[in-house]
Amino acid sequence: MDVILVAGQTRYLDFQLKNDAANFNASGMTVSGVLRDVAGTIQTLSSCEVVTWLWATCSQVRYAPTSSHFEPAGTPYSLRFRVIDASSRINYYPSETELNVSVLRQ
Repeated sequence: MDVILVAGQTRYLDFQLKNDAANFNASGMTVSGVLRDVAGTIQTLSSCEVVTWLWATCSQVRYAPTSSHFEPAGTPYSLRFRVIDASSRINYYPSETELNVSVLRQ
């Protein structure tokens, strides 16, 4: 999936996480984001602040980027969501191809 943003844009980005092509109940699970710029520098996006469950019962995530998260010099970015369940098992979504985020200049 490709996402195109303008530098400084702070609109919510909502994503549907799927396990074997199906929604799952993520109630009680913790979510955070892992953002990587073109140089491979990783920025962990904390849950509570910028990455939260929009609807945990159907695995929908909301990412609220700040104006400094995406700069044209770092494009393209790749994005995955890290989910930890009640047994401390860690999964990444999407597990196959990362989300591609391109940033355009204002």
